[in-house]
Amino acid sequence: PLHDGALIVDGDRLLYAGCKLPLSGKKKEAYPHFGTRHLAALEAVEQWDVIAVVVSEETGSVSVITKEGIHSIKSSEMFRHLFSSDKPNQSHWLKKMIKKGKKK
Repeated sequence: PLHDGALIVDGDRLLYAGCKLPLSGKKKEAYPHFGTRHLAALEAVEQWDVIAVVVSEETGSVSVITKEGIHSIKSSEMFRHLFSSDKPNQSHWLKKMIKKGKKK
């Protein structure tokens, strides 16, 4: 039942699971090669102060979506480092990662 729904996480707490995110379809023209979950994540990031992590069902690739764009996560180490809870300032590490490998 949770397969296609979003997980809403706040800090280290899972708040909701299986959420359906709003999708207007406005991003489809700009990103024709993306599927529904990437498009919904793009719109969520645009509307709210959030960061989205999307796993492609087709390829298994992981992307982090921010207001700056879509960023590919190349390894599990990169993901763990990016979201490690032992860092005092998470956004500093995210900004550093985005500057290193900006991919839109």
